[in-house]
Formats: sequence, C-alpha cells, structure tokens
Amino acid sequence: NAKATECKANQAAVEAAAVLAYGDSAMAGNAMFPEKLNAAMFKHGSIPTCPFVTGNERKEINYDKTGATAKCPNIIPEHARW
Repeated sequence: NAKATECKANQAAVEAAAVLAYGDSAMAGNAMFPEKLNAAMFKHGSIPTCPFVTGNERKEINYDKTGATAKCPNIIPEHARW
C-alpha cells in the first residue's frame, strides 16, 4: 500500500509540474504543456519514479503531454490514480 501511495503522489507531482510549465508558457503568450519532462522542473532535481524496483532501477513516471497526464511506468493496477 505504501508503494502504491508513493507512486500516486509521484504521478500527481508530475502533473503539477506540467501544469506549472503550462502556466509559465501561457504567461509568455504561448500556452502549451511541455513536450517532455525536465529534471530541473522538480525540487530534488530528478523526475519522480515508481517505487517498485524493476531489475536494479526505479522507472520514471510516464508523462503524456496530451492533457498533461501521468501514469505508473510499471502498469501496476494498484498504482493507478483513476
């Protein structure tokens, strides 16, 4: 349950960063969601990951610029936000 909760929170962080980037671009007169995520968009300087380890690494949260949505990269049903 803790890993599912962490993954959901990380997905929300990805979406929040995309919305902030959208706001910045709108203020500059070119409103659009970012094409891809940048580690500098996040407080700790890295793109949030799913806490479930695959091999020896955690996978970055999947980001879809269409609507600025995020999903668990491991496709774990319990990690789904909706």
